Amino acid sequence: MSAAIDNYRKTVEQPWGKMFYDLIYIQLNIPSDKKLKMLDDVVICHNVLEYVDDREALLQQFVRILKKGGMLSVVKHNDPGRVMMYAVLNDNPKAALELLTQEGSENCAFGTRNVYNNETLTASIADKAELTAMFGVRTFFGLSSNNDIKFTDEWYESMLDLETEAGKKEEYKKIAFFNHLIFRKK
Repeated sequence: MSAAIDNYRKTVEQPWGKMFYDLIYIQLNIPSDKKLKMLDDVVICHNVLEYVDDREALLQQFVRILKKGGMLSVVKHNDPGRVMMYAVLNDNPKAALELLTQEGSENCAFGTRNVYNNETLTASIADKAELTAMFGVRTFFGLSSNNDIKFTDEWYESMLDLETEAGKKEEYKKIAFFNHLIFRKK
C-alpha cells in the first residue's frame, strides 16, 4: 500500500495528476480530507483494466469484495479523446489517423493496451452492479501545450471548474481523454 500512496503523491505533484485526482474525487463526491484514507465501500481501478489479461475476472473480484451499495470507480482511456490528443497536443495527425482506424490492442510504455468500450465494461458486471454515473476526464486540460500556466492557481481553479462541468455533459464525455464510470453493487 505504501508504494501506491507514494506513486499517488508523486502523481499529484504534476499539474495533470493533481487535476486528474481532484476531478475524480469531485465526481465520486468524496470529501478532500478522505483522499488518502482507505474507504471500505469503494474500489478504485484507474487505468488498469486495459493492461490485464482477464479483465472480466478482475471486475468480478472487485464487485465480489464490495459490500452491498458499495462503489466501483473505473477510469479508462477513451479512444476518441486519445485521437484528439494525438492530432492536437502531439501535432501528429498521422498517428491520430492510425488510432482512428485501428482495432483491438496496441503496444505502449506499460505493455499491450487492450482496447474496450464502455458498453462492454458495463455489460460484464450488469448482473451484480449498475452503472450509476459516467463522466469525462481531461477534456481540455491535456490540449494546452502551455505547461507554465498549468502551475498557476488561477488557471488551475478555472480549468478544474471547466473540466468538472464539461465532464457531466454527454458531448464532452465522448471526446474526453478518459472516461470515469461509477458502478454501485446491487
